[in-house]
Amino acid sequence: MIYLLHGNDYESSYRRLNQIAAKYAGHKIIHLDKSTPREVLSQTLHESSFFPQKEIIILEDLISTQVRIPEEKDIIIWEKRAVLSNEIKKLPKSTIVELHNLKTTLFEFLDSLVPGSKKTHKLAKKQNEKNLLWHLQNRLFLLLLVKTGFGANEASNLLHMNLVSWQWRKLQDQALRFSLSNLLDFYGGALKVDFLIKTGKTSLAPTTLTSVLLLKYLK
Repeated sequence: MIYLLHGNDYESSYRRLNQIAAKYAGHKIIHLDKSTPREVLSQTLHESSFFPQKEIIILEDLISTQVRIPEEKDIIIWEKRAVLSNEIKKLPKSTIVELHNLKTTLFEFLDSLVPGSKKTHKLAKKQNEKNLLWHLQNRLFLLLLVKTGFGANEASNLLHMNLVSWQWRKLQDQALRFSLSNLLDFYGGALKVDFLIKTGKTSLAPTTLTSVLLLKYLK
């Protein structure tokens, strides 16, 4: 069985990846990505294993390398971007394709995160995203990378995601609106809230705590 999990909501697709992998109890999990030597990649995909244990192969961000996918093996293709239709057509016809994209309103909310923004609070009220706090932390971390001098390629390698030039320019413009100390405090506050929620040390709803964060750090 072959699965393609793709889209920019890579947290959601990663959870789905783990759900699928859990169905293959007893299988050896083989993870291949762009750091895998070409000969190892080819051998793993197209040669029979000498070992009796069954395998499930995870291919991370490898479609762009035009690797040929064998139909007879169990493979999860995980792409942290939306795969183009012409790329999908090259996959075996039996491939199960699942798109995991962030909602437009969530992007608007994250892009509106600047000090003094009234729009942010309005957009926050429209979010039903249960992972809103995670997305907030992720955006703040990206802004911190920009603010501390990272380049797009360095950040992409660090986060194992593809940040294209227009995305990086938007982040640079957004980071200019913050001071480094404000970003550090904001990010630290988000981590603290996450800790309180996960350890059960607060009775407040995550959406309420997120609103408090925004009020405190986006004055």
